[in-house]
This record gives sequence, C-alpha cells and structure tokens, in this order.
Amino acid sequence: MSTSAITNPTHQQPLPGFEEYRSTTGILSRVDDVHSFSFVVQYQKGAATGQQAARDAIVSDGYAVLNDLLERSGVHYLHELEARSPSDTTKGDGVDGPFVEFRFGHDTLHCSFQLFEDRFIIGRTSSSFSDFYRWYTIIMPEALRIEMTLRQILQRATGRELRPVQSLYEFAFYFGNFKVPRDIAKTRGTGEDKRDARNMDVLEKIIPALPGQGKNMRQLTEQQFYRLDLTVSRRETFDAISRNTWYYIEAPFNENGRFIKFTAQLRNASTEVLEQGRVVSTSAFDPNFGSDYRIAILDFLRDRAMEGFVWQFLSDWEFGTHRSI
Repeated sequence: MSTSAITNPTHQQPLPGFEEYRSTTGILSRVDDVHSFSFVVQYQKGAATGQQAARDAIVSDGYAVLNDLLERSGVHYLHELEARSPSDTTKGDGVDGPFVEFRFGHDTLHCSFQLFEDRFIIGRTSSSFSDFYRWYTIIMPEALRIEMTLRQILQRATGRELRPVQSLYEFAFYFGNFKVPRDIAKTRGTGEDKRDARNMDVLEKIIPALPGQGKNMRQLTEQQFYRLDLTVSRRETFDAISRNTWYYIEAPFNENGRFIKFTAQLRNASTEVLEQGRVVSTSAFDPNFGSDYRIAILDFLRDRAMEGFVWQFLSDWEFGTHRSI
C-alpha cells in the first residue's frame, strides 16, 4: 500500500520528516534496517486483567480505539486488524502469553498491541528503517492515549485500578559487514583491506583489553572469545526530564562473529540517584510521560544512542545493517 495519503492525526507535537530527521547524522544516516521495537507500560501487579470480563471488554471496545486511529490517520486497512484470544496467542500452558492481542498485518505499518497480566506492549518486528520511522510518526504520538483508553476500559470492566509503575522504549539493531575505510587503513599502515572484520575488531576501540589466561591483560583481538556482552546504564537528562538509559552491546560468534546487536532502552522508572558514586536520593516514576515519544526517537535514539554511543565505536568503520541474523 502506498503511504502517500497517510497523515499524522495526533494532537501531539508532530515529528520531523524522515530526511530531516537524519539529515545531519553520521551513523543514523547509514542505518537501513531495524531489528525490532517495543513500547512497554508496566503495571503494579494485581491480576485485574485476568478476569473474563476484562478480556471481553477489551475485545469488544478495543477495536473502536484502534479503528479510530487507523481511520483518522488515513491508514485504514481495517481488515488487517485482528483481535486474538489466549488460545490463539499462547502455546503449551500459555502462562506467559498476552490475554488479549490485536495484530495489524499491514505490509509496511505492521505492529501488535498486547495486554498481559502486568503490562501493555506495542511491538513491531524487523523492517526497513524508513518504514519503521513512518510507522512511528503515525502510531507512537498516540501510544499513551491508546494505553490509557484501554486501561480505562479494563478498570470499568473489573472495578479495579491498574497503576502504571514503569514505561520503556526499546530499539534493537544488527550491525555487520564491518570493513575498515580506505583512509583509516592507510593511516594504520595496513593498506586497503576489504575483508569483513570480526565484531571484536570493532569493539577494541572501547574495550581495548580484558583479562587473559594467567595474570596479564590482553588485547581483545588477541583472545579467542566466543562472545562478548556489555551493558551500560545511567541517568540522563533531556530538557529537565530525567530518564534511565540502558545500552546493550552483544557480540556473538554467529557467522564467525560478523555481527553486533545493539539495543537501546529509554526507561521511566523509580531509581536511585547517584552523585560522585554515592546514592543521594530516590527518583520516583514519572506518570507524566506523554512527551516521551519525542524524547525516545529524537533526543535519545538519534542524538544519544546513535550519534553519541554507537559513534564512539563505529565512526571509523564501514558497516551494514541487517534485520536479523
């Protein structure tokens, strides 16, 4: 389906167009594919969603909530929106499956809306990054409204409150086919080497050495690692709004170590506040996270995660992106 007639129906502040979004970037402008995305709102555990009345109410009224978005945006394709019951969405004993799931099967704007016992998830699987960004500009400005409306439906049906206690945006990418650029190869005195490098060669810039056999530190590329994982978490401020950021680097041995999986999470949750390495206070969950859709895609993913964090170890390299491995 052509998306030329699709508009952004939100009353929220609109996001920039795709070309403007990444026009001045060094890393993101070379990202062609995204592996996955999810938006999660975690609830305080109370088992209110497990009631049959909750399932019936969401299946009955949930269609109207999502149909409204699809129609007002010009996406339409209502025949691709399907509600699924626990018997459709779970395997085996079905303990971990959603109790209600809406799947939208559009070719480029595909996604799912899931309600579990303790959380709500909007999820999207792999696609081109341009298709993902277009989908994001349509759906995610309305994500909080969708979640709040579905939550209110549940509360009316069960007479019990669902209290959000955490929200999270997660973006996942696969980088691979690493090659040293010609000018960098000459600077290093290695000549023009167009062979695919291992993920360990790339990560050596930020993790130059690790303990080897015996008592000596050895360079990363001098050791026979099957995989290396790195997790970084810190508190960051975005125009006076504080959030937790998490960066995951996974360097597995798949296909002789050709890939790096990078996952970036923006979390809004209760957390300890550090100053000079000491805990000085505790920050509460911020229930006013309606503008996080902008922070997540602009300030966090583009400016901090890609052009800040990933740039540190990929700026000297040629690379490609992959939807999955």
